[in-house]
Amino acid sequence: MKILLLYTPRCGSTSILKYFEKIKTEYECFNEPWFEWMVENVHKNKNEYSDLITKRNIFVKSAYRTLPVSLDTLVNDFDKIVILLRKNQKEQVESSILVHKEASFLNNTPRIYNLYNITDAEFQTTYDRYSFLNETLFNFATLNNLPIFYYEDLYYGNFNPLFNELEIEYNELYYKELLDTTNKYRMGDIITKKTNSLI
Repeated sequence: MKILLLYTPRCGSTSILKYFEKIKTEYECFNEPWFEWMVENVHKNKNEYSDLITKRNIFVKSAYRTLPVSLDTLVNDFDKIVILLRKNQKEQVESSILVHKEASFLNNTPRIYNLYNITDAEFQTTYDRYSFLNETLFNFATLNNLPIFYYEDLYYGNFNPLFNELEIEYNELYYKELLDTTNKYRMGDIITKKTNSLI
């Protein structure tokens, strides 16, 4: 089966991919095969869409903005497409801006988010872009009757609906290692920059 996890960034997609990879060892899993940064820094070679789609059992995780083909093409080529979005767009935008500033796309260590590093202008620009991405994928899912899952419902609720959709079982060890909220990246926020005091 050819499965595509299509998402907007900062929704916990990498952890889901890693969990799937542990459970479904017969699948080839591809993490952002067309994202230029990943190709240059992680994969070291580019997976052409035409080659990748000929494989039998694949699980592909891709953001909308890195797709090399149209959304309509995806519907014809993949057996199953799952959409992953986030309800709290403010936190999504903050996380995205900071990860780009730090160029830390693969940093999965718990950390404090320095929100004072985000200007109002860059927040608004990124917020507008994410609004477009979320709306585009929501409309695509609705039009094609595709399942939509939300970060908040999964990580702070129940993964069973997603597991059922992907036909994977619950594994306590892998769940605690990869999906439990105790492993989340954002441990708190610094709202204002510290200043030195003369007193």
